[in-house]
Amino acid sequence: MDQSSLNNLVSFIESARAKGAADNSIANVLKEKGWSEKQIAQAMGAVYEKLTGQKIPSRTEGDASGSAKDAFFYLLSFGTLGSW
Repeated sequence: MDQSSLNNLVSFIESARAKGAADNSIANVLKEKGWSEKQIAQAMGAVYEKLTGQKIPSRTEGDASGSAKDAFFYLLSFGTLGSW
């Protein structure tokens, strides 16, 4: 999404929130108007960054739970237990 579209979307969200609209209601209206969930999430993130004055933390690869490696080890463990 280009910066102009993001700015317009952020401005709309801020105005709607100032009038008392809930975030999920705003997101539903934007979805009905053709905005993707990714675009809405990006704009909502920008709004919250402005409100808090902090960047939204990114999830790192090491934080991911339920990885394929974990699933393999669980399968191996249960297979071993079952055969024993």
